[in-house]
Amino acid sequence: MIGIAILFAAALPTDLPQLQRQLDYVVARCRAEPVVRLIAHDKNQVELVMLTTGQLPTVSENSAFQCVLTKIKERPELHLGFTGNEATSKAKKN
Repeated sequence: MIGIAILFAAALPTDLPQLQRQLDYVVARCRAEPVVRLIAHDKNQVELVMLTTGQLPTVSENSAFQCVLTKIKERPELHLGFTGNEATSKAKKN
C-alpha cells in the first residue's frame, strides 16, 4: 500500500516553484550561495550553475559544493545537468 503511494507521488507532475524552493534550501543549508545556483526545470531536471568560474575554489567553497552535490544525489528522482549541457537521466548515462 505504501509502495503504491510512493509510485503515484513520483508520477505526479513537478511543482516547479516548490522544487525551486527545495533547491534554494539545499544551497542555503550548505552555505553555498556564493558558489553554486540550482535551477529547477521541467520533469525534475536540475541545472547546476557555478558562480565562481575561472579560479580555483577555496577549501570552504569546495566543501559547500560537495555538500550540495551530496544532497542532490540523495534524491534519485532529480536529474542533474550543468550549464551548457542538457540535464540527462541516469538511464542515459549507463
